[in-house]
Amino acid sequence: MVTGSPIRLVVPGWYGTYWVKALSQVIVSNEPYSGYWTDTAYRIPVGPDAQELPTDLAKKTEPINRFSVRSIFVHPEPEETIPVGRMYDVEGVAVDDGSGISRVEISFDGTKNWTDAHLDPPIDKYSWRRFRLAWTPPTPGGYTLACRATNAAGRTQTIYQWNRSGFARNEIEKVAIHVGA
Repeated sequence: MVTGSPIRLVVPGWYGTYWVKALSQVIVSNEPYSGYWTDTAYRIPVGPDAQELPTDLAKKTEPINRFSVRSIFVHPEPEETIPVGRMYDVEGVAVDDGSGISRVEISFDGTKNWTDAHLDPPIDKYSWRRFRLAWTPPTPGGYTLACRATNAAGRTQTIYQWNRSGFARNEIEKVAIHVGA
């Protein structure tokens, strides 16, 4: 069956690499699991935001684990054209490791200035939290919008992130749009 039967293990607040499907047995152990997927494949740099540089790879890595703080836009879509001088609802969602999203900010000028978005009530500590902000574009032209989330533990998205595997991405989301007359 394609749904992962007979049972699927979902680990809230952790990346889907540990959402094991098609379980046939569960073994309880006092020791961390050692195998290809944890020892070799799904690893991230140890340290804040799983960062490293292409010219200076991290010496220490660990198995990918808890979600990074992350927000994405739902509206507007990339390259969307919206009318000048009319209110437009900028919307998106944010998620983290279960600490709780406490703030989402939106920039309309490519990350120079930030405005707090309205957060909908949380549904569950592991669910996406919706954000929105009414915006009236003042002039026509091209705009780069950006969103960044901060959680209750004080972790926030970073302007730039890189690691050799591309895991645990939490780079600030940007979307280029057009404002028409």
